[in-house]
Amino acid sequence: MNEENSLDFNAGYSKRTHDKTTLDRVSGGITHHGSYEFGETELRAFGDRIENSYGHGNAAGEDMPNTAYNFTGDGKVNFDADLLVPNFLTVGATYQHQSLEDKFVLTGEGGSDSSIWQAAAFIEDRLEITDSFELTLGGRLDKHEKFGWNASPRVYGVYHFTDALTFKGGWSSSFKAPTLLQLSPNWKQVSCGGDCFLEGAEDLNPEVGSSFEVGFKYDQAKWSAGLTGFHNTIKDMIQFPPARTADVAVAQTYSNYVGLTSDGKPIFKFENIEEARTMGIEANLTVRPIDELTVSANYTYLDAKNTSANDAPLAFQPEHSANIKLDYAFNEKLSFALSANYVGEQYTSVPANGDMTYARKVDGYVTADFTGRYDVNENFTLRAGVLNIADNQILKTDWDEFNIDGRRYFISGTTRF
Repeated sequence: MNEENSLDFNAGYSKRTHDKTTLDRVSGGITHHGSYEFGETELRAFGDRIENSYGHGNAAGEDMPNTAYNFTGDGKVNFDADLLVPNFLTVGATYQHQSLEDKFVLTGEGGSDSSIWQAAAFIEDRLEITDSFELTLGGRLDKHEKFGWNASPRVYGVYHFTDALTFKGGWSSSFKAPTLLQLSPNWKQVSCGGDCFLEGAEDLNPEVGSSFEVGFKYDQAKWSAGLTGFHNTIKDMIQFPPARTADVAVAQTYSNYVGLTSDGKPIFKFENIEEARTMGIEANLTVRPIDELTVSANYTYLDAKNTSANDAPLAFQPEHSANIKLDYAFNEKLSFALSANYVGEQYTSVPANGDMTYARKVDGYVTADFTGRYDVNENFTLRAGVLNIADNQILKTDWDEFNIDGRRYFISGTTRF
């Protein structure tokens, strides 16, 4: 609108069909940017409506549509201050509201509508202690419709030992509330391939975490490398998806077993894991042997345990994962990328009580992708590629497994004006 104020408008529509499910999404938003003598400001409001024409499918072959609404409003201001040392501050707040209309799955006492809201205020201050050392202090205060207030502080330091070598480390706390459906006692969702059900739980607690990490990065013109170690503790972790089984006799040994449907199928609810711990290392390496070629790789080792149940492993937490990517630029307009990704074996179902008798595991897998990009001009870009080149498709054959799509192709165009 002038040199100090500007407005961005956004509107979108998409229709996506996968198998039997069609998702229609309408979205819109507005953002105000301010640039003033005291600092920079940003105010945003955006939301969407998503119509699922098939729904969750509690009855095989029947359309059971639902509609979800999401709204977020937030704002922040960035400004500098000299208080003994240079300070760079960010102060802001956010508000989120979610609701769902589903007369087929929301069938309990709460009716066919369910909603939840959450708000927060936050502050972050980056202090330049010296030319080589930066210290970041921050805090977030959440207010949840069901769980009230929660404070989450954090502190992080970065020390530039040389121009190439940087050390970093810090501690942070976190707050994560259960999702709308996890909290909805009137939500009842088919699972186990149609042979069991999941339902929400009003007695769920939010996850509260504490995280610590330390590491270094070494950056040269032709190569760079980094290594980071981390340790996280989570109280009242919400396992997703929760442990479940179609076996009625086994189901009754699970701590989240609720009962049976009228036709004898077991029902399970979401539950908290009293205390969990994840720890491990992340390593990365980037090499630029020639100007046109960049080779990057990273590897993660993860040790994830339910410490409140004899250190039983956590579900869907692979111990090893890695990827490697080659980027080659023929010229300023044309570039190609070849990447390979590895996900190691992982448990897909572990009861929250740590009983490994009925725990289930799947093998690791590898996929590879080839993509290309061509900048026709400054206003138009083409992208195309082949995903999962080797067609290493994984099809779900049991209730606790997952699908990996086979070989597929894409082409897209982006215009800017």
